[in-house]
Amino acid sequence: MPLGLIASLLLVNLADEWFSFLPAGAMESIRADFGLTYAQAGVLLALLPAGGLLGIFLMAAADFVSRRLLGAAGALVYALCLLTFATGRSFAVLAIASLLWGAASDAFVHATQLALAELAGDELDATLARTNVLGSVGDLLGPVTLSVASATGVGWRPVFAVGGVLMLGYAGVLAAQPLPPPQPDGSTPWSVARAVLGDTRVIRLAAIWALIALLDEPFLGFLIANLEETHGVSAAVATALVGAIVAGGIVTYTLLAAARRSFAARSRLTAASIGLLGAVVVMVATPWPAAIALAGVGFGAATALLWVTLQGITLRLRPRQAGTTQAAVSGLATVGVALPPLIGMAADGLGLGPAMWLFALAPAAILLLALTVRETSRA
Repeated sequence: MPLGLIASLLLVNLADEWFSFLPAGAMESIRADFGLTYAQAGVLLALLPAGGLLGIFLMAAADFVSRRLLGAAGALVYALCLLTFATGRSFAVLAIASLLWGAASDAFVHATQLALAELAGDELDATLARTNVLGSVGDLLGPVTLSVASATGVGWRPVFAVGGVLMLGYAGVLAAQPLPPPQPDGSTPWSVARAVLGDTRVIRLAAIWALIALLDEPFLGFLIANLEETHGVSAAVATALVGAIVAGGIVTYTLLAAARRSFAARSRLTAASIGLLGAVVVMVATPWPAAIALAGVGFGAATALLWVTLQGITLRLRPRQAGTTQAAVSGLATVGVALPPLIGMAADGLGLGPAMWLFALAPAAILLLALTVRETSRA
């Protein structure tokens, strides 16, 4: 396989994680420059994932439409949205750009991921781990870029402008790559969608993904608040502890990328769920930063193993229908957005400390669901 082709696909997660952080990371500066209320700032942040609802249809389209077209067009629109933020002068313009940005991100990421999965073959798990290692690098580049821009007085607009130019170049690179085309089996998009939505394995995977989403930013946000309010840990220390989670994830992704063989999918899901449950219990129960940092490394490692395994299962679950499968799983998993507010209500009524134990139910439920997952890694 051409090295340029593989490199262009592997770097997608890095680019997306790097640039998708910019609106949230620069939001206070954007709010001040535009004179926005906090409600308007919240709308801009909410519109990014809301655009993902449009992106669900683009994920499914990857089973029938050129992945090169979807990936390159997604990168192009992504670039235009970055440039709109850099040059925009009104809230309405930024709102439209945010919505389109979310949809473009899904087209850019998922179309290229499907192409990469077909090229990877039996090396899919290791390849996914490599993309996640690079995605973690992107997680670090976003804050670093904005910090440097702030420290040097450059400001936030040039950061978005440079990001837009880089993404324009990326769109051109993808447009020139011979990405594997879809291989439809003659079914219509609607018949495939009905078949996928009727597959109970898809329902179980969506439930697991919804629970993983709860253990991402929502858990970390509540954890930091609990450390500060319940245990008296300083805001700086509480926030810094998140770094242990990132470190655990990067190390695990790297090990998975280098692994020559892997265990069965169900075994990996079970081990990751048990590790995640233990880490959450320690992080909720103990007031000691050192213990939380150690548990955070385990949390990041277990999450990374869970993430790569589930990505592989989802992509292999229904051959020639991986795009529609991803779209169905993503759409069904959005029911999980109701969980953080419910935990917030429990915190208001019972106190933050007791409510934190509700998060331990998530890895316990993932463990139970993992035990029902049939071996689908070679389906």
